[in-house]
Amino acid sequence: MEASVEREQILNAPVVIGHQDKELLYLFIYNHVPSLQEEHIIGRTDVEIFTGAGVKESQDFKEVLEKWLPAKRTITYETPLFGSKTFLIHVEPVFSKA
Repeated sequence: MEASVEREQILNAPVVIGHQDKELLYLFIYNHVPSLQEEHIIGRTDVEIFTGAGVKESQDFKEVLEKWLPAKRTITYETPLFGSKTFLIHVEPVFSKA
């Protein structure tokens, strides 16, 4: 019972979870911006999806791939799609077993 309560809390939390490949193309997105459909996100980068302040900063996370270390920062997006929103972004590399 406790696990289902925790799961429900996570599902209702104001978080966006995504997975990007080494070119920063979205492979997966959960709880994305309501005005976008998943098919407008998957296979694209933030630069292809959004315009405005904060977008370039999000692409700078490619440094995580170069250094192989997790990173975290706060980025404020100013975009016509959803106005001004501040996100705490945590990025870490995912290693393949191959």
